[in-house]
Amino acid sequence: MYNKKLRNHLQNYKKSDYLKVEAYDSKSEKVLVDCSFGVNPFGHSKNIKIFNFDKHIDISNYSELGAFHLRRIIIDNWYPEAKLNYENLAISDGSMGIIDSINSLFINEGDRVLGYSPQFPEFVESLKIRGGIYAPVLLQESKNYKFNPDDIISCLKENVYKLVYIDNPNNPTGQVISIQEIERIIKQAEEVNTIVIIDEAYGDYMPRENSAIKLIGKYNNFYVIKSFSKAYSLAGIRIGYVAGSKELMKYYSIIDDYLVNQVAVNIAEIALNDENYLKKTIEKTRNIKADILSSINKLKVLETDISVPIFTAVCQNKNINLYKLMRSTGINTSSGFLNLGENAVRIRIPKESEMLKDLLKGVEEKI
Repeated sequence: MYNKKLRNHLQNYKKSDYLKVEAYDSKSEKVLVDCSFGVNPFGHSKNIKIFNFDKHIDISNYSELGAFHLRRIIIDNWYPEAKLNYENLAISDGSMGIIDSINSLFINEGDRVLGYSPQFPEFVESLKIRGGIYAPVLLQESKNYKFNPDDIISCLKENVYKLVYIDNPNNPTGQVISIQEIERIIKQAEEVNTIVIIDEAYGDYMPRENSAIKLIGKYNNFYVIKSFSKAYSLAGIRIGYVAGSKELMKYYSIIDDYLVNQVAVNIAEIALNDENYLKKTIEKTRNIKADILSSINKLKVLETDISVPIFTAVCQNKNINLYKLMRSTGINTSSGFLNLGENAVRIRIPKESEMLKDLLKGVEEKI
C-alpha cells in the first residue's frame, strides 16, 4: 500500500537471504550443530565478567564522548606495527555501523562500487539501500575461487568507482589476502582518486603484520574496519572501530555521533588487555579447522586459510541445495552469497567439532 512512498530504487528491492530468519520444522528438523553466524565458538576472555546482581552499573548518563580511553588502548595495542593518533580512529557500534556510515557519507544514487565476489553480503545490501551499484569481479570456479589482485587493479585504470570494498579475510571462504596485494590495490586506487574500504572483521585471525592498519600514514585513501565480534567473541555488545588517514577520518566525523555503549567500551578495553586470549583462540581455531577439513571427502572446500574460523563447502552436484540438506541433517549454515549457487554453504567451525564431523559424513553419504 505504501511502497510508492519508498525511495524509487527501493520500491522493488529484495533483500538477500544471507541472514535467514526462519523457524525450524520441529517434526523434521533439529539444530544439532550451529555453524551459521560468524562468532567465536570458544567464548570471550575469562577476564570479562558481566553481572549486575552485586555491582551497581550507572547507565543514567551518556557514555564518554569520543571513547578516548579505548582509543588510547587501541593505539598502544597497534604500536609499533602502526603509529596511530586519536585522529586516526573512531569507535562505533560494530563493523556494520561503520559500513552504513561510510556508505551514507559517500554514496549517491547511481555511484558504482568495485568489489569481488563472493564477499560479505551485508555490505552489498547497505550499498544498494543507498542507491549504489555493486560491480564485483567474480572469483573463478576454475581457480577454486582464489583471489587475484590483478583482477581488481585492472579495473582501476580510470576514476569510475566511488569506492572499492575488500573484505580480508574473505567472508565466506576464509581466505587471506596478503598485505603486499592489499597495498598494490590501495596504491592503484590512490592514483585514480578512489577510496578503498578494507573490512577486517575477521582480521584478528591474521598475523598482525598483515593488517592494512600498518599502511596508515603511507597512503591517505583507505579505511580499515575492525570488529570485536569475531576473534574477541563480543558479538552481543556490538562494538568495533575504524581507522584511516586524518583526512578521511575528518569526513567520517561528519556522521559519527561519538556516542557508543559505555558497557561495550569497558568490555572492549578488558578484551584488548588480555594478551594471551587471541593466541589461544587462534591456536584452537587452527587445530579444529584442520581436523574438520581433513575429515571432508566428497564436498569441495574453496580456497581458505587454516587460521580463519569459516570456510565454504561446495557440492559437486549443482542441483543439490546444500543449505537445506545440511539443515535437514542437523547442521545450520549460511548461504545466499553472490557468485555461489545453492550447492554452496559457509560453515563456521563449532566447538562441537566431533559432532560436526559425524554429521558431515551423513551429508556426504546423501550426495
